[in-house]
Amino acid sequence: MSGVWETYMIVYLLGTVFMVANMFRCIWSKQLFNPPSLEESKDESDRMKVRIIYGVTQGIMLILYIICFVNFKNLTAAMIGFATGVLLPIAIVFLFDMYLERVSRKLS
Repeated sequence: MSGVWETYMIVYLLGTVFMVANMFRCIWSKQLFNPPSLEESKDESDRMKVRIIYGVTQGIMLILYIICFVNFKNLTAAMIGFATGVLLPIAIVFLFDMYLERVSRKLS
């Protein structure tokens, strides 16, 4: 490279920053993004499970994103990795939220 970053490098840098920031937010923020049924339950153990699920998933996605950077140095891989790495942990938490909602309906 002649001193100018390629576009994929900027996407990889932004993705890494977002994923690390999300991990720190998961650890220290009082409100992660608490799905509606989790807010209704107000159960601290459920909230801790959500934090653990989100943090572990985000950490795994960050590691996979870095491996993707090492192996694939192109814009398409960077964009797919960025979208997956940021959105997949949120989707998994919402799936867990749907599970909690179904369990609470069965108990009612």
